[in-house]
Amino acid sequence: LVAARAALDAAPFAPHHTAAGNLLLDVVAGTHPGATPLLHPPRLCARDSMLSMDAATRASLELTSSSAAVAPPDVTEVSEPASAVPVHALARKPGPTLLSLIDKTVTGPGGRMLGSWLASPLTSLPDIAARHDAVEAYVTAPATVKDVRRILRGTGDLSRSLQRLCMAKGSPRDLGVVSRSLAKAAELVALDAPSPPVPPSVVAATSGLAATLGSALADTLPISLADLSGLSSGAAVIAAGFSAELDRKRAARDDGAALVAELETKYRDATGLAAL
Repeated sequence: LVAARAALDAAPFAPHHTAAGNLLLDVVAGTHPGATPLLHPPRLCARDSMLSMDAATRASLELTSSSAAVAPPDVTEVSEPASAVPVHALARKPGPTLLSLIDKTVTGPGGRMLGSWLASPLTSLPDIAARHDAVEAYVTAPATVKDVRRILRGTGDLSRSLQRLCMAKGSPRDLGVVSRSLAKAAELVALDAPSPPVPPSVVAATSGLAATLGSALADTLPISLADLSGLSSGAAVIAAGFSAELDRKRAARDDGAALVAELETKYRDATGLAAL
């Protein structure tokens, strides 16, 4: 958080903006002591760049949440006895929202971004036009959309995995999400989809990290490190062949009897003693 405070103080913000940012960092420090959450550099958004809506307006528009509920089915109209009707079918369920009706995203971050766009509509005509142009570019290229959706389905929730890893609460599978997402990002760059260009330095850095993680991580990762103790001796986080030293230690753990026999033969030949 020290670096975040320094970046905030160095940013060209008004004093009250900096004070508000430091208050938020105080909250993070108080709620996550000793942790280092993933924080992005702050951006100043003009007040008139997005449409401001109070809570009552948001609720009435039912953009991302609904106060209405869908009534349960009439049990008297069901051919089965009431006791045979699933409990979840009798419960009142939240009604549809604008987000639930138009959300066709295939990733968690994409769904959350779409929700934030609906909750804070743009008011700047240039920004609106740029977003419309981006949508049009994909609408007119259905084959590209199909390829992009196929690639994105395999990424996982990268933002939440990164946050857990930064907070020292990550799991081996979070590393797997990072590895897959970086590999899929390289596929997207190679696809040449209609999106902002990626700097070559970023492509090189992410490609190198993706290659390292891809060769380092095992094909099947446990949910947590604690689960390794209850799994077979072949279960691992680091793939065999990535580290010669680790491979030797695994061999010593898994093939102790064979190692002892090898040492006996070695010292028998060295000392000339038939029995050790």
